[in-house]
Amino acid sequence: MKNCIVLILLTICGFVNAQDNMLWYTSPAKAWNNALPLGNGRMGAMVFGNPNTERIQLNEESLWAGTRVNDLNPGSKEHLKEIQQLLLQGRNQEAYQLTKKHMLGIPPALRSYQTLGDLFIDWDSSAVEEYTRKLDLSTALHTTTYKRNGAVITETVFISAPDDIMVVHIKSSAGPTLNGRIRLQREKDALVRANGNSLIMEGQIVDTGEVAQRGPAGAHIRFAAMAYVDLTNGTVKTENNQLVVKGASEILLTFTAKTDYNISKLSHDPAIQPLDSCVNILKKTRLKTISYSSLLNKHLAEYRPLFAKASFTLGEP
Repeated sequence: MKNCIVLILLTICGFVNAQDNMLWYTSPAKAWNNALPLGNGRMGAMVFGNPNTERIQLNEESLWAGTRVNDLNPGSKEHLKEIQQLLLQGRNQEAYQLTKKHMLGIPPALRSYQTLGDLFIDWDSSAVEEYTRKLDLSTALHTTTYKRNGAVITETVFISAPDDIMVVHIKSSAGPTLNGRIRLQREKDALVRANGNSLIMEGQIVDTGEVAQRGPAGAHIRFAAMAYVDLTNGTVKTENNQLVVKGASEILLTFTAKTDYNISKLSHDPAIQPLDSCVNILKKTRLKTISYSSLLNKHLAEYRPLFAKASFTLGEP
């Protein structure tokens, strides 16, 4: 929903070219509000497009602090008629005080939705020219292009609904010139490790404090995220829980994330293993017959007809 609101506001503010549905900029995003949103309804991302240290902030829809709780206030029914009568008598302040005491839920507030974390790509060389980043609304593709040491670097990011993954594709026009580090990061409640061509994050939200206001404390939602890296040319190795890429001409990174939330139970479920869920999702996109172009075409075939179903205009600029 947040991603949709951002796009609508950008449209109203006039940043969208009515002819090609393109948001475009000539500098990277410096803050979260300047990044560009992607999503498939379950996962979301804010892409900063930084050619030195790319940052992609990540979301998963069920990653909430807290746990299922019955917030029914047992005094609500008993005091309902009294509050109604006070309102009818114009004694609004008294009605308000009784409502605060007996009609609010217990606890009166929820714990918060949380970010999943960030994917970073740190490049060895920093000097760039001819920079641009853009989000094509008609394809849901985020593209960053620039020149580094004479090579044209193109980074394309999208989140596929049919494959349930985020795809990051980076290509150099000059062949095996891509050198950098790929890492996953979360501020707390998670551990990251590198294994072969994969980065793995596992964690569990530990809620503390504000029990009276926001419900039970303790260890609640478990979550996992996984990124897998394929290279054309070059090598990838693990170092300090990061992936180090050397001499690649093309990088294909696929990513997904899951929690142990069970929608049928409206609660987290110890029977669900989030990392196993991630492995199973990525396994389907790592067959020898599946390429970047096949992932892209599958995404476009699903997205384009939906985007083209409706359009609107706010008149002349």
